[in-house]
Amino acid sequence: MSSFNELFYKYTLHYNDRIKKFCEPLQRAYGLNHFIHYKVTDKGLSNGFSNDANWMEYFIGERIYLYCPYMRHPQYYESGHVFIQNEETSFDDSFQQAMQMATERFNTQFCFLALNKNPHNMEVFVFGAPPTISNIHSMLATEVPLLKLFISRFCEEFSKMLEDLSHHLFDIATPMGSTFYEKADLLPASLLKKRRYLLKQLGINDNFCTLSKREWEIVPLYLKGHSASHIAKELFLSTRTIENYIDNLKNKLGCFSKRELIEKLTELQQIRHILYLP
Repeated sequence: MSSFNELFYKYTLHYNDRIKKFCEPLQRAYGLNHFIHYKVTDKGLSNGFSNDANWMEYFIGERIYLYCPYMRHPQYYESGHVFIQNEETSFDDSFQQAMQMATERFNTQFCFLALNKNPHNMEVFVFGAPPTISNIHSMLATEVPLLKLFISRFCEEFSKMLEDLSHHLFDIATPMGSTFYEKADLLPASLLKKRRYLLKQLGINDNFCTLSKREWEIVPLYLKGHSASHIAKELFLSTRTIENYIDNLKNKLGCFSKRELIEKLTELQQIRHILYLP
């Protein structure tokens, strides 16, 4: 197991010139001056690098990763993208101060985050821009496919580095303690209240999404088309137990076929995500 300092000097510094050169078109095209990639595993291990060595040194030295809301247990996140608006989020004071420092010292506001959720980890790609670009969110809203293409090409270009990096992880769960296993509040309370109000008017409430914790662990695997035996191996249960859970889901949701169950579970998962439930 590596230390964060070792990763910083081996990757961010060693590859800094190459990474900065590859990221240069982002700045020329959209004004994006910051790019970060990191991974967090379900065992509480992490690694990462940035095109800005000074920011990474600050991030490590101030141990900002200990209260970063995007570095919690992967179970709380889904694949997708987020437009980060720091002034409207409910980050805790420590992280808000760190983001303010990023703006003042490094001329960066983190504005876009893309997340790729895997069975045992999540990969996160973060983009930042100078605060002077006031319309950055509206500008990037139509450019998401291009940003994702950039991520894909970056992973291809630095595939050997990423492969090597995957074997060098540092422990964040131990210093974070119970915080690592707590769900972070990423949405402002006002927006969450508006979501709940609208869904309630549509006849949908929190109870609509109520499944047990174990059932929710099965749902994403089942929706990916995995067999009961594969799901059993992933969750360290017997195949028969998984089959019983699936039968129970059918009964609970009033589904008579696999197709009906998939449709209902897909809808439930979408609403659960909208309601921002754990």
